Amino acid sequence: MESAVFQKILNEVGSCGRWQKTVFLWTTLGVTLTAFHNLSSVFLVATPDFHCKPPHDVTMPPGNSSLSAWIPRDNSSGRWSQCEQFLSVQDHSQLVPCDSWHFLPDNPHTWTVVMQWRLVCGRRWLAAIVQSSYMLGSMFGALADGLLSDHFGRKWTACVSALVLAASSLAAAASSASFVLFVAMRFVSAMAQAGVFGSMFVLCLEIVGGRWRALVGLGYELPFAVGFMLLASIAYWVRHWQLLQLAISAPSLLLLVYCYVLPESPRWLALKGRSEDAMAVLQKAAKVNGRSLSDSSTLQSMLDDFCATEQTPGVTIKRCGEGARLGVVKMCCSAFVSVHQLLTTPRMRLISLASFTNWLVVALVYYGVTFDAAELSSSRHLAIFLSGLVEIPAYLLAIAAANHLGRRLSVILSHGVTAAAILLILAVPDSHGWLRLALGLVGKFAATACFGILYLYAAEYFPTTVRTIGVGASSMCARIGSMFAPVIVQIFGNIHWAIPSAVFGSSACVAALVALALPETNQQPMPDTVQEVEDGHWQKTLVASTPPTPTASDKDDCTTPL
Repeated sequence: MESAVFQKILNEVGSCGRWQKTVFLWTTLGVTLTAFHNLSSVFLVATPDFHCKPPHDVTMPPGNSSLSAWIPRDNSSGRWSQCEQFLSVQDHSQLVPCDSWHFLPDNPHTWTVVMQWRLVCGRRWLAAIVQSSYMLGSMFGALADGLLSDHFGRKWTACVSALVLAASSLAAAASSASFVLFVAMRFVSAMAQAGVFGSMFVLCLEIVGGRWRALVGLGYELPFAVGFMLLASIAYWVRHWQLLQLAISAPSLLLLVYCYVLPESPRWLALKGRSEDAMAVLQKAAKVNGRSLSDSSTLQSMLDDFCATEQTPGVTIKRCGEGARLGVVKMCCSAFVSVHQLLTTPRMRLISLASFTNWLVVALVYYGVTFDAAELSSSRHLAIFLSGLVEIPAYLLAIAAANHLGRRLSVILSHGVTAAAILLILAVPDSHGWLRLALGLVGKFAATACFGILYLYAAEYFPTTVRTIGVGASSMCARIGSMFAPVIVQIFGNIHWAIPSAVFGSSACVAALVALALPETNQQPMPDTVQEVEDGHWQKTLVASTPPTPTASDKDDCTTPL
């Protein structure tokens, strides 16, 4: 829960004034640029139409009758076979796998990773690995980000991650000689983008008052949608995968400006015993916000009180001052104990498993629908642009729905709309591609809204003692879901186009039913311990808590202009 002492400190300097808004605007640059890499594989690993190429590298146009001497036609589509050819011109009784292919992109300038390394037929699984390995890197990056940002600070982690992101993504653009090197560099860039995104997200939340956290958390997601739209626009004009990788990587160098313009989190500085540095940041914040601070001794006393209240009971190592850092082993042991608490008692176990399931499914569907829409649409550029565009109203609707309909009902309805839209795709004939895209976008809209609600919801149904590990474990499940999404689209979609839609739609149905096990937390106080959950915390707090009345010192809120 938000520390009351640090809230008083933020009230002194301004809980959401010009200083916070400036920091937030700087972080949106990083969010936008990291979004480029998150879905770039849709264009980098696009598979154009292709068929087997006759032996001896003989290039013939698709309509040439000579092709029939070497390549059979597919009985269902009538097209030339993509993966098999006749053993010889004289022997049409035996089919053998192709060893070369003729690609037919819709644009003569198109050259993708699939074309570069022939990732088709028996090697098609390698195309799915490109995005799955990226999501795996993002998962490891999120784990490393938590350790590094707590150990070295939010600003340091963001700056180092930005440097690694720029270097690794540019190296990926130069790795045309090795597919393994290309995948490895994308793995590293995924870890780095998770570091940039995560550390900046924590910084933004730590410098604003508690009553503005939901708004800031929502606003932080919007540049991600803008990044998707910009990616589609860039990819439309840049069709060669190396040039596209270069175009989305070079702007990452701009993030190095973070080393000069971003402050360190005063909350983190105080907890690390760096009171003087925290004072300097807070004084600058007050100056930019137009506030007159109390004398330094009073503010120092407030920082000392905050440091004391944030100490963990039973931990003998001080959190404020030198030697305050827990070792990696102790942190892992602490995390294990916390996870054990999530699964030991009946009600907490039910809530945790329901949370893990919902996060896994919503990420699976969110990324799966995006990838699948690009595959089913006649224009993957338009599909990705529109999938980014629908996220903006989806996030705005998410908070409104969560506040008016409640968290649980909003999640269930979001899953229900997602399932209905995606399953309806199965009934749409091939000739109505625009309708498939429209239904896919409705599913993406609902999945995005559900994602936004879950971020807020999870922080409320996990008790204070296990809140961080609970949300972290749920987020880990989401990353696992995102890893499977490209595999389902690339591998199973090649077997039959309807399989991905069936999987995503049915998964959303299951998640809607599982969400019934989650408690309603809207306008109710959050539990502090697992025991409170077991004692029926939400059943005992039926009366909604009254929202705090803004004080005069909080007048510079986020509704004032920058």
